[in-house]
Amino acid sequence: MIVIRLTEASLRDKDACADGIALWREIAKAQDEVRVASGKRPRKVPCVRVEWTPLAAVWLAVGFPGFAGWLRDVGLVPTSFASWANLSRADLSGAWRYDSDPPLAGWVLVGNRLARASDTCVCGHSKADHGDVGAICGHCDCTTFRPRAVA
Repeated sequence: MIVIRLTEASLRDKDACADGIALWREIAKAQDEVRVASGKRPRKVPCVRVEWTPLAAVWLAVGFPGFAGWLRDVGLVPTSFASWANLSRADLSGAWRYDSDPPLAGWVLVGNRLARASDTCVCGHSKADHGDVGAICGHCDCTTFRPRAVA
């Protein structure tokens, strides 16, 4: 089992953003409260301790996708490989992808995030960008939402 221990110093050494530091402090405080409630002392040097499992990786990625990606990119948490995962019924809306990633049938990239092709206009913007029927897209001059063809 992999155990991850993150200190505030380890985050600051990698130039973590203020929101990431604030999230870390909330989790570290909650973990120390659990330690005290079970009769243990708070840690001398606060840290967040996580038993790193595929489920932990998914929870972090779903709850805090930007922070999760940053933690992976700077090497503070392991990269998860789940090529075995069955995502056939998963809602991947908003999942991060790189332009170099292979295409997924029925999905398109909008600003490096996945969007259902049927929820994305041929102009490249979302249904929400078009607002009311006949309204001009908030990003271009397209006036009619025309869903992309689903591959």
